Amino acid sequence: MGFTMGFHGVTWSSGTPAMLPIQMAMRVIGMKVPPNDFPADYYDGEFYNQDSGAPGIPGFKLNANDGHVVTPREIRAALATYDALLNTEECLDIVVGPRGAPVRVPMAVVRVFIAEEYEAAWLFEHWTTWIAFLRRAEHAGFNVCRQARQ
Repeated sequence: MGFTMGFHGVTWSSGTPAMLPIQMAMRVIGMKVPPNDFPADYYDGEFYNQDSGAPGIPGFKLNANDGHVVTPREIRAALATYDALLNTEECLDIVVGPRGAPVRVPMAVVRVFIAEEYEAAWLFEHWTTWIAFLRRAEHAGFNVCRQARQ
């Protein structure tokens, strides 16, 4: 099973193997924030479309494929954290794809991928695609839903 995340016709899809290390890196650098578990009154339907007020994307919204709406403010908060790292932390310029231009990735993200022994080239391609998706989605938000079976 994978996930499709979309807004206004733009989607980002990834199988579960890519999302696990991506979410791990997001948590380590502060883009994905608690609560990771569903709030106590989760099932009253209020949380699907509400902004959490969190300083990033709440883990519970990305941990399930129930149609949660990740709001523009949550995305902007996560990207602000990421951009601050790009401006203040040591970064590595990584070429993604055969004709790709170098992309700056904070060493904190690189260390997560290496520590967990993931194949770096594959993950960096997914990571840069994910960050680009978030930048496109930051004005409208996106919802998280189960990927359609093919």
